[in-house]
Amino acid sequence: MAKKKSYFTIILASLILISCKKDSPSDISCESEIGNLLPVSHAYTGDKLLFYDLSLCTDDELVVTIDDIEIPILTSNNRPGIKIPASSTSSSVEMAVYINAELIEKKEIVLYPGEGIWKAIAPFPSDGRANATATSLSNMGFVIGGGNWDTGDEYNDLYMYDPLEDSWEYKLSDDEFDYTGSSYGFNNKLFLIRFFSDGVVTFDPETNDFQSVGTIRSLDSRTMAFTHNESIYTISGSDGFIFLYKFNDVLLDWELIENKNLNGVVNFTVYYDNAAWTGYHVRNENILHLIKYDFIEGEFVEMDISAGVEFHYDWWMLRHLFTINELAYFIEEASASSGLGAIATITGPQNKLYILNMKEGEWRTLEHSFPESFAKFASFEIDAKGYTGLSLLDNNTTSFAYSRNFYEFLPE
Repeated sequence: MAKKKSYFTIILASLILISCKKDSPSDISCESEIGNLLPVSHAYTGDKLLFYDLSLCTDDELVVTIDDIEIPILTSNNRPGIKIPASSTSSSVEMAVYINAELIEKKEIVLYPGEGIWKAIAPFPSDGRANATATSLSNMGFVIGGGNWDTGDEYNDLYMYDPLEDSWEYKLSDDEFDYTGSSYGFNNKLFLIRFFSDGVVTFDPETNDFQSVGTIRSLDSRTMAFTHNESIYTISGSDGFIFLYKFNDVLLDWELIENKNLNGVVNFTVYYDNAAWTGYHVRNENILHLIKYDFIEGEFVEMDISAGVEFHYDWWMLRHLFTINELAYFIEEASASSGLGAIATITGPQNKLYILNMKEGEWRTLEHSFPESFAKFASFEIDAKGYTGLSLLDNNTTSFAYSRNFYEFLPE
């Protein structure tokens, strides 16, 4: 028999605690004492969920199932537990715990992919380059511009990636693509937001037509666009403020919706479920902060969660890779240096993957193996899949190497 006990402990953000007491291994009066087995509502694949201080009687059998599939029991630090397999990822699963074939507790739990692997896809068909911008539109990926850090040359071309065919297509070269700082696909057009300028231009891939569509205040930081209620918005930072703009498709210009004092440098903006999440760091603090614009409340709200990112220098940033459903993926931006006969080098912590779960309002920071440095990369997402490539590489010479490789990220 097993009887409930009124307390529980969570170890390693685990789901389960079982505390068991016995007089001796052979004592027939041995009785398990069980706490609250499933105290949380979600978990991640790959997590180890340990049974803290579990001490079963000699003949007791512990079984844990996920959707009626038995999960192997493991031992870590002399404690039994389970590791949630990647194959279990679902919007929700039913987890059950049995002792001696008796159901002790059953609960529906949301599982998120806790990690991921990279799969090589067709390489970029033209020169490798740094700081190209990329986005998606109509289930196609687009890579725009970029430059060569050694020669100073800037590219003004546009390439399209078809994920179904795993192939690239050259579309167009035009001076309008010069110095594109960020881009966003919306309403059958690519919105091109300039570096060193407040101007925005749209490009129609079907007709190859460009059109000027107003200005936004965007100097001194990256400007990121997103869609809310079938309208396109941007968030940018400049001169100690953060700005939220909405595009007016009748006036072909931008309306300032909200601005707020922000003593920091904007790193990224991602959108999920009526809220835009913006990461920024305060100069000389080297720590990432989060602020969220809540479209329901109509205001910016500081978020009290941290990614555990401590930047080595105040100009480093957390760069957005892609967003897959409610999970936004990031890497810390690398720095690159060359010139005066010195060896071209890339420095920066490229061994951690940062995941923001916007549904749960929490970060995960993982040790992760990237296929390349992903310095000055380009990335986009298509149909809940992430794509990244065009890395700047160390070359052990006075010039950099420019990778043409691209990869698809497979959450698991």
